[in-house]
Amino acid sequence: MTTFLTLLGIALYLALMFYIAWRAYRTNKHDDPEDWFLMGRGANTLMLVGTMFATWFSTFAFLGGPGFFYKIGVNWLLFGFFNAMGPVLVMILGPRIWALGKTFGFITPGDLLAAYYNSSRRIRILTGIICIAVLFPYSAIQITGIAVALNSISGGLIAFNAGVLLIAVCVGIYSFVGGSRAVVWTDVVQGFIFALLLVATMVLVINWSGGWTEGWLAATNARPELFAFDGGAGNYITLMTLWTFGWVLTPHLWQRLYMADSPRTLVKGAAITSVLALFVVTFTGAVIGMMSLGMDITIPEGSSTDALVPEIFAQYLPAMGVVLVIAVFAAGMSTLDSQMISATSSFTQDLVPSVSSADNHQRMRLGRFFEIAFVLALVAFAFSPQG
Repeated sequence: MTTFLTLLGIALYLALMFYIAWRAYRTNKHDDPEDWFLMGRGANTLMLVGTMFATWFSTFAFLGGPGFFYKIGVNWLLFGFFNAMGPVLVMILGPRIWALGKTFGFITPGDLLAAYYNSSRRIRILTGIICIAVLFPYSAIQITGIAVALNSISGGLIAFNAGVLLIAVCVGIYSFVGGSRAVVWTDVVQGFIFALLLVATMVLVINWSGGWTEGWLAATNARPELFAFDGGAGNYITLMTLWTFGWVLTPHLWQRLYMADSPRTLVKGAAITSVLALFVVTFTGAVIGMMSLGMDITIPEGSSTDALVPEIFAQYLPAMGVVLVIAVFAAGMSTLDSQMISATSSFTQDLVPSVSSADNHQRMRLGRFFEIAFVLALVAFAFSPQG
C-alpha cells in the first residue's frame, strides 16, 4: 500500500509539473530569447518571491539545514545572517542591474559585463564559459542529492539510478517545453510545498519533543555543548561574504534580477524573500535540528545528519513518507530547473554569437540541443564514480 501511495504521489506531482509546462508552452514566444529566458521581464511579486526563494533554497533547506543545526548547534545560526543579507544585497544592487537589463536588453551576466568592457567579445565568451562551468557541478549536486535522498526516504523503492533518470527527464521536459515561464510557475508551486512542509515539521517536532519549554530543556540537557558559541569569527565572516554575494553573482539568481516587471517589484520581492529566508528556513531549521537533540532520534550508522528529517518521520509518523518524497522533489527541482535554463541562456547568448551570426530562430534551436546535451551530461556524470 505504501509503495502504491508513493508512486501515485510522484505521478500526480509530475502530472502537475507537466500541466504547468504545457500552459507555459502555449503562452511563450518561442523564438524570443527575452521571453524564453526571462519570461518577458514580466514577473510580478508573487512570481519573483516564489522563484527567488525556491531557486536559492534547494534540498539543503529541507535536509541539510536542520541536519547542520543538529550537528553543530547554535554556531550554525550564522546560516540566518547570510540568508537574510543576500536578499538585502539584492535590494541595493538589484534595481541598478534591472535598469541596465531593461535599457540594453541584457539577458545573461555576460551581456552586462561585455557591454561594460566596450562590447568585449572575450569577456562575453569567458563569462559564458564560467557560468556554464559553475552551473554544471552545481546542477550535478542537485540531481545526485535528490536521488540519494529519494532512495533513503523511500526505503530503497526508488533506486539511485532510477531517481537520477526520473529527475532528469522531468526537469528536462518542462524546462525544454516551457522555458523560464514554466520554471518560474513551477518554482512558485514547489517553493510553497517545501515551505509548508518545513513549517509543519517544526510544529510536529515541538509537539513530539514535549512542547516548547520542555523540548528546549530536554535538548539543552542532552547536548549542552551545542548551545554555546565557539567564538570563532573567521567562519562567520567568510561564509557571510561568500553566501551573501552568491545571491547576486550566481548566474541563475543574477537573471532573476532581470525578470521583475519593475524595480519596485524587485525590491519588494527581495524584502519578502529575506523574511521568508529567516523564518521558513533558518528559524524552522534551528527548531527542528536543535529540539531533536532532546528526542529519541538515532541517525542510522553510515548516514550523515542530512537523514535527520526523514528519520524523525520514520520514527514518529511513517505515513508522511509520500509527502517527504514529494517535498524533496520540489526542493531540489526548483533549483535544478533554474540552473539548466540559465546554462542554456549563457550558451545561446554568450557563446553562439561568437561563432555565428545566426538569427534568433537558429540560436534558439542550438540552445535546445545544448539543453539536451547538458541534461545527458548530468546523467552521465551522476552515474560515474566521481558523480
